[in-house]
Amino acid sequence: MTTLMGLAPTINAAPSDESAAWQNVSWMEQAACAGRDPELWFTFDADEEATALAVCRSCPVLESCLEDAMHEEGGRGAASRFGIRGGLLPNERFNRYKARAQAERRGAA
Repeated sequence: MTTLMGLAPTINAAPSDESAAWQNVSWMEQAACAGRDPELWFTFDADEEATALAVCRSCPVLESCLEDAMHEEGGRGAASRFGIRGGLLPNERFNRYKARAQAERRGAA
């Protein structure tokens, strides 16, 4: 299996602001991916990617996972996002972040 796992940045601490997602990560224990090989979510193989996405679609905490990823990654570009998280690929999460930021700007105007 060829993966991105070795290329992904290591995150050793929670972000400086204490978001609700970082304060309460008990949802992770309920994740459909809990106990599975994490390499599956960082693969270059299309079949393995499809398997990981299928696991995500069945996950009872999909939204919590996605919100955690969106908070953690913040405004990072698509190239600085790694793996499948919250049922989305890195470029999909980046596009969602951009759309959310644009909607917030329109709402503030």
